[in-house]
Amino acid sequence: MLINYGIALQAIPYQDLLMTYKTHLIVLLISFLCMISLSSQVNASPTGTDAEVKAAFVCQFPNFIDWPDSAFTDANSPFVIGVLGDDPFGSTLDNMVKGKTINGRKMIVKRSNSVNNLQSCQIVFISSSEKYRLSRIIDSFKGSNALLVSDINDFAKKGGIIGFIYKDNKIAIQINQEAAKRSKLKISSKLLRLADIVGN
Repeated sequence: MLINYGIALQAIPYQDLLMTYKTHLIVLLISFLCMISLSSQVNASPTGTDAEVKAAFVCQFPNFIDWPDSAFTDANSPFVIGVLGDDPFGSTLDNMVKGKTINGRKMIVKRSNSVNNLQSCQIVFISSSEKYRLSRIIDSFKGSNALLVSDINDFAKKGGIIGFIYKDNKIAIQINQEAAKRSKLKISSKLLRLADIVGN
């Protein structure tokens, strides 16, 4: 199927055209993920399918978010996705980031039960196993540039940045823009259009 984006292709340099094409592909991917129907109910335990879809979202978020230079130790520092608490992804997340880079930075996954061990991560997924100490965890990341993500109920409303929710039995996202600004993160309007915007 030929998709017409209303662009005069002959007037656009090849590299710009390639970037435009890649951007549309990424947007289409996330839009597709948002429409995946899930057999589980809102209160159901996460399934393998849940974990795969959420892992795909986590891996795509860096394409729609800008981190300040202060988020990295130096120009050669990797882009680190941290998982705090019980890991719901298994090897799925590792397989998705294998060989991938973000702005020239190698993507890696780091797991820990300690907040201190993940303070330098660019993304931190907070497992549902940490829901009883969530407030302390969010407070501990104040002043950092970490994108806090979780599927804990009302996560974004409680001060997290991106929360996974179920909407009509589909995985969707909520974004707390105030929390993102406090962490000096700039979220693309393309991602914001796919999310429910909330505050805390």
